[in-house]
This record gives sequence, structure tokens and C-alpha cells, in this order.
Amino acid sequence: MDKMNERKRKGYMSASPKERLVEIMIQPEQNNLIIGKFTNNFTKKDSDAQWTSIALSLNSIPGGGVKCGADWKRAWSDLKTKTKNKNMLIKKYANKTGGGPSCPIMMNNVDDKIISVINPTTISGHQSVSESVVDFSIN
Repeated sequence: MDKMNERKRKGYMSASPKERLVEIMIQPEQNNLIIGKFTNNFTKKDSDAQWTSIALSLNSIPGGGVKCGADWKRAWSDLKTKTKNKNMLIKKYANKTGGGPSCPIMMNNVDDKIISVINPTTISGHQSVSESVVDFSIN
């Protein structure tokens, strides 16, 4: 990739824009953005307009980064992914056998708010579907 077309990193998100982004996304009027499915009533154009509006709100925070709607959408996606992974690590740690120290990783208020709007199936899988049995035979 040449220098002209190289993507530049936008930098880390500071605490106040992160908290504000989560506060915006947990509002009921953002359900269409959270679900992420387009319908006749909610199109890509509507989604882009909402993300542009969110970007204007977040870019006005002093000390926060300046990003376009698509970059804030990516930041939200990254936050969800990191929170799901953190939650998975905590559950994995809790399922270990034996005693030992408690899990050093803790969920914070922002993580809890993000988990509250994520579809539970993406976190814990389908509860009504049983795991398949795998039998390994070595001859």
C-alpha cells in the first residue's frame, strides 16, 4: 500500500466519548442501529444519517477525537467485540476446576451497559440447541 492510500489509525477513544457513545447506543431509539438489519422502514441511508448525527454529538466533546459516522460505527463495533471477549474470558475463568484466586478481570459499568444491549445469543449461544457429540476413535 502506498503512502497516499494508507489508512491512518484514529487513536484510542478517551473515557468521556466512550461513555457518551454507550449512553447514546443504549437509548431505545437506537434499536435499529443495534440490531443492524435494514428493512423498508430503516435503510442504509437512515443508518448513515443516524451515525452522522451521533458523530456530530461525539465530536463536540472536548478532548475527544474527531471521527466521521463510519469511524464511530467501527468504534461501537470494536467496543462490543472487546466487551464480548472480556465477558467470555470471565466465564471461561469461572468454569475452570479447582480453587485458586478469583478472576483478575472485572466488568465495569460501561461493559455492563454494552452487554445489556447485545443480543444474548451472540454471547452465550442458542440455549435450546444441544451440542453435538463428537467421538474420536484412534485405531
